[in-house]
Amino acid sequence: MHLRPYLLLLISCSLWLGLATTTLAEDAPAADATPASERAQLPSRSSQQEADLRRNLDREQIRQLEAGDDRFLGLFLPAARPSPRGGILLVADRGEHADAPRLIAASRRQLSDAGWHTLSIALPDSLANLDALEEAEREIAQQAHAEQIRQRLRQAWLALQAEGAERITLLGQGEAAWWVLRTAGQDSSDQVLRHLVLVDPRAAAQGEPLHRLLEAWDKPLLEIHSRSEPDAELLRRQAREARRLGRSDSYKQVKHPLTPGQSESSLIRRIEGWLDN
Repeated sequence: MHLRPYLLLLISCSLWLGLATTTLAEDAPAADATPASERAQLPSRSSQQEADLRRNLDREQIRQLEAGDDRFLGLFLPAARPSPRGGILLVADRGEHADAPRLIAASRRQLSDAGWHTLSIALPDSLANLDALEEAEREIAQQAHAEQIRQRLRQAWLALQAEGAERITLLGQGEAAWWVLRTAGQDSSDQVLRHLVLVDPRAAAQGEPLHRLLEAWDKPLLEIHSRSEPDAELLRRQAREARRLGRSDSYKQVKHPLTPGQSESSLIRRIEGWLDN
């Protein structure tokens, strides 16, 4: 039959096309074969938090701050009086943002209403994968992280000075209280620094005990414990250290328990009263 040659030709063409398609498919790069180093990096937790704050807060509060290569967010509120009583830098606990719902958000607003310029910031992200480093590399990374925090705090209180605050109070919560005390001790000669407020202080991992850092600070300091069951031995040790250094007049330690969901207003008023003395 005359159709047979045509059928053979069609079959041959089909086989050749199928082979060519298979070869092309094998040679084409896989859709997910992009090297990991070339993929878009996921935003860090702190950058996500900062983006949320930028979307949800008035632009007038936003301050973009820089300390070398470190760029971070500050939230500023001016004093609600013509002549501010000073400036208060609030530093949120590790992992929390500059408008953290426990204490920081309420403090920056209430203290602003009471006549202080307030600026709140967060600590930088924690160091990751330290266990994968050699001891010397780990120590270098930790030192760099400590210096980053120190410079971040310094730039923040300089920003408060630029807003017109002639004296600065540093208030730290949780681990940030430890960093506040450490940094203030290193820069205690700066005459603009007047008072420290430490709320539920907690030492950084592998950091010096809090009571040891008291040796580098000889100006007024208020230590508040708002947890229902603070570490009694820690409190005794810190009070003992203050007495040893002869600072019973400048060092005050108080318990001010707050139950979950309770307003921080009474605690903030206590801070206000101490600052007024």
